[in-house]
Amino acid sequence: MVQARAQAVHATLITLAATPNYGGLLQQVGLPGVNLLDRATGREYHADQYRFFNRVRVPSLAKIDMNENGSISVLHQGADIGREYLFPNTRRAAQDVRFTNPDGSLDYIEEYASDGSVFSNLFYTKGDMQEMAFFNADEQVVVRYFLYQGAVNLITLEDPQTHAVTARYDTLNAFLAAQLAALVTPQDTVTINYLASSSACWWGVSRTTAWCSASRR
Repeated sequence: MVQARAQAVHATLITLAATPNYGGLLQQVGLPGVNLLDRATGREYHADQYRFFNRVRVPSLAKIDMNENGSISVLHQGADIGREYLFPNTRRAAQDVRFTNPDGSLDYIEEYASDGSVFSNLFYTKGDMQEMAFFNADEQVVVRYFLYQGAVNLITLEDPQTHAVTARYDTLNAFLAAQLAALVTPQDTVTINYLASSSACWWGVSRTTAWCSASRR
């Protein structure tokens, strides 16, 4: 079991996949951890905080309506423009809002981290994801993934104030390798584990998360 092995050697868990509820997961397992995407955006999680379901960001004059079946609609001038979803096993903690076009196709998704801060915006065209914009704690975009035919083919890091691109990577592996190289030293011992996870990566076909357990010698 990864958790038991990590606790035995006082390891830090390093995860690769974008995971909005990462802070909550670390609380559950009781281990320190670093997510490589969160490291790039400078995100830190705040325990025991969340975004109340009626405090999500919606257009002016839009209404958030709880339906009898428990689903949550976003209405604007009487039209249904999206649906809101809550984190599992909660009754009011906002997980994401999925906005739709007039024809019912997906327009974009706004995801919230487990502490309620804006985590990402996912943009779609004709049902295909085109871009993923990841925010820092001040709700400014720092990292963007661009996709073509379902695969990430460009990643940019940008200054959150000026939006000037400060680094770019042609593949997801190149981005993750650069982040990991800046974090792990020759004095570290790294053990790699692959775990199936329902909350795993948006970019992976197999929906698999890689956990690297790093411990100092």
